[in-house]
Amino acid sequence: MELKQLEAFVSVAESGSFSGAARRLYLTQPTISTHVASLEKELKIKLFERTTKTLCLTNDGKKLFDMAVRMLTLKDAMFDYCSEAGENIIRIGASTIPSGYLLPRVTEQFVKKNKDSRIVMKYGNSREIEDMVFDGTVSFGVIGKRSERNGIESRHLCSDELVIAAPALPRFEKIIHSGDSHEKIVAHLLKNPVILREEGSGTKFAAEKVIEESGDHNIVMRSNDQEAIKHMVARGVGVSIMSAYAAADMAESGRIITFPIGGEAPRSFYVIYRKDAELGKAEKEYIEIAVKAYKG
Repeated sequence: MELKQLEAFVSVAESGSFSGAARRLYLTQPTISTHVASLEKELKIKLFERTTKTLCLTNDGKKLFDMAVRMLTLKDAMFDYCSEAGENIIRIGASTIPSGYLLPRVTEQFVKKNKDSRIVMKYGNSREIEDMVFDGTVSFGVIGKRSERNGIESRHLCSDELVIAAPALPRFEKIIHSGDSHEKIVAHLLKNPVILREEGSGTKFAAEKVIEESGDHNIVMRSNDQEAIKHMVARGVGVSIMSAYAAADMAESGRIITFPIGGEAPRSFYVIYRKDAELGKAEKEYIEIAVKAYKG
């Protein structure tokens, strides 16, 4: 197997055609076809369903697509690392809540103290960041759940609280201030259309536990964009379960209202890194600044 075969496969899948992949990679269409055919022969599977009008991934192709993307991403990371040898660069992976609401203040403090350092931030959901840490694409990550993967260390960063975010409308204010029991208010709020995060996110993992316990629910949408979810809630599309950190800005401005889930202990965010990793001085300092910033 050669990287050029994987690049051809991924480009065809992303562009939806062999001609589109050829234009993207500056190769001829027969060359792209040869690369894909060679890969199919070596793997002994069919990657694409071809008709006169359409081209789509087979079930095997769909499963292998993500693996191929990860392999090419790691290849790019290797070239970046070698081309930047001698530079003081730290590579961090962060899921949605840490990248948008926790790490900006940490990065600000770090940059002030380390003007000769450069940060490369990779984004993804918790599962994707675990993959990046495991294969070395990033030196460490910050995600919304403890990693269960062998070989990865999880260090507690801070605790978070899940809240139900609802439109700032009188009927929701009435529910929250009804004087009913906490459990009844949660159940009543979740009878409305619910918008949740996508597969793989720590918030989604925690939120679905609450949804299952509520019994009567109507999940109308999933999205990987936390800001989009907040705007939909503000517009009255539905309610959502999200991090208190993520909801804080719109709650303070009065565009949404929040109600704490309560019950189990708050969920937590963790710094994760390979147990056998040799973190550099700058990477260790960034982690220590993060832990200190959210201590207590």
